[in-house]
Amino acid sequence: RKIGARSADERLAWRRARKGNHDAGDLEAKGGYAEAELLRREYRRTSEAIFGEKHPYTATGYNNLAYNLNAQAKYADAAPLYQKALALRLELLGEKHPETAGSYDNLAGNLHGQGKYTAAQPLYEKALDVRVELLGEKHADTAGSYNNVGFNLNAQGKYDKAEPPFKKALDLDIELFGENDPRTAVGYNNLAHNMRMQGKHAAADPLYRKALKYYLERSGEQHPTTIIIMGNLAGNLDDQKQFADAQVLHQKAL
Repeated sequence: RKIGARSADERLAWRRARKGNHDAGDLEAKGGYAEAELLRREYRRTSEAIFGEKHPYTATGYNNLAYNLNAQAKYADAAPLYQKALALRLELLGEKHPETAGSYDNLAGNLHGQGKYTAAQPLYEKALDVRVELLGEKHADTAGSYNNVGFNLNAQGKYDKAEPPFKKALDLDIELFGENDPRTAVGYNNLAHNMRMQGKHAAADPLYRKALKYYLERSGEQHPTTIIIMGNLAGNLDDQKQFADAQVLHQKAL
């Protein structure tokens, strides 16, 4: 995007920073978080230097650097950056904005990563409320928010309260993406785990099997997610004292 009446040096610096920010996303997709961190930091510095503190680009810089640090499990370092991004977006964009909803969600995820589930819950719920209002029920981000609310309730041991948002997320995933999509497969696994934690082992079994079927067909036996779901299904069979069937899956996962 054009940045207005800036010097040639500033325009060049901004082009480099934007390219670096894009390259950082590619690196992070491949697990290169440490290398990407340098690019995220440069984008944050450059956006603030050119546009000032009170600008959406600067808020994006804080958010993206926080994302990178969070992915490296540097939760304490990421937290104030997520907080800064949220504060800026609230001031500049208002509460009813998709990027503000994203900031609520991101900060909640940071708190969840630190085990601060109670503090994360109202932020996850705020993100969900904003997305439902702005995007409607039938939207991928809304489905993701339902899943996040359930996931955080599960982490608090509130399994009965987590079940409805998990079911809602799965229903939306099936409607929006169909059965043959990784988001739907993960939705089956998440609801299955919730059922298992409630002792509803028979209900959890077919959900785990649907998730496992997808990953076996699409990603193969040696994919990490396939192995995790295989272990989950085996554990659920153990809970039902179906030890012979569970043993086969445990051995395969091992």
